[in-house]
Amino acid sequence: MTAKDFLIKLLEINNILDRFVILKEDENGRYIEYAFKEGTIKDNRCLSWYDKPHPNARVRNGYKADYPVHEINKIYELGLFSCGHQNLEGDDHCSAGHPKKACLECQCKDWTYDEPVKCACWYLASTDIQSIDDIPLFGKSIKELVKLIEE
Repeated sequence: MTAKDFLIKLLEINNILDRFVILKEDENGRYIEYAFKEGTIKDNRCLSWYDKPHPNARVRNGYKADYPVHEINKIYELGLFSCGHQNLEGDDHCSAGHPKKACLECQCKDWTYDEPVKCACWYLASTDIQSIDDIPLFGKSIKELVKLIEE
C-alpha cells in the first residue's frame, strides 16, 4: 500500500473523502467532480450562484449581472444549500437538483436546474487545500501528520 493509498483510506474511515470537490468547466458550463477519488456527485451541475453564473436570477433580483464566482480548477469543500428537508421522502424531499414541491409553489417559484434560485443546489466553500496532503485530519494537515510520524 502506498502512502497516498493509506491517506485515502484514512479519509474514507473518517468519512471525509466525499467532502472535497474540484470546480471544473466545459462547453456545457460549470460542474464539480470529486477531488480525491474517481467520479462525481449526483446533480453535479446544480450549483449556487457563487459557483457558476446565474445571470437571469441576478437581473431579476436587481443584482449586477457581472458578479464574481468561484475559480475553476480549485479544490473546495462541498456543501448543500437546502431548506433542511434532505432526509424527507416524496414531495417534502429537498436536495441538490430537487427542491421540495411546496417551495416550487412559493419562495422558489423561479427555480430551475441551471439557476437554482434560493435552494436545492450545491455550494462550494473555499479552502486552502490544493492536494491530498493539505486535508485536515485529527486537527492537523496530512502533511503535518506524516511529518510527526517520520520524527
